[in-house]
Amino acid sequence: MDLTPFVGLGDVIFGQCRDTISQNIGTPEKKIALKNLEKWSYRLLRIELSFSHVADFRLTKIVSNHPYTLVLGFNPIGLKETFLIQKFPNLQCTDNNSLEEPSLGLVFVLSRGAVSHVIMCPQKHEQTGEYIWP
Repeated sequence: MDLTPFVGLGDVIFGQCRDTISQNIGTPEKKIALKNLEKWSYRLLRIELSFSHVADFRLTKIVSNHPYTLVLGFNPIGLKETFLIQKFPNLQCTDNNSLEEPSLGLVFVLSRGAVSHVIMCPQKHEQTGEYIWP
């Protein structure tokens, strides 16, 4: 489960359409359709994929809580906040339960003081806010 910042997770690449992802990793166990968003859950892979209406329902977010999730070869799942800060010294608090590493497009969600999820998004153009696909 190697997360590559701004790129994706293995064969799951930001900007891919839903059909391509279904071909690559199969049909999700659960689909949730919201007004401007569709979320797919893969229980065994322990990932959730989001497809945004703004991006023509291309992949715009990956959430992983798999115990063997790797970020740049490093597994943050279960790591206490103090050790996470040592590995990623530029972390910024986003709220009481998460820390963001903006230069990598990552958010580490904390539960009981340890990382429970990693959220990754594609890069966006600084001025226009448009997605920059890998």
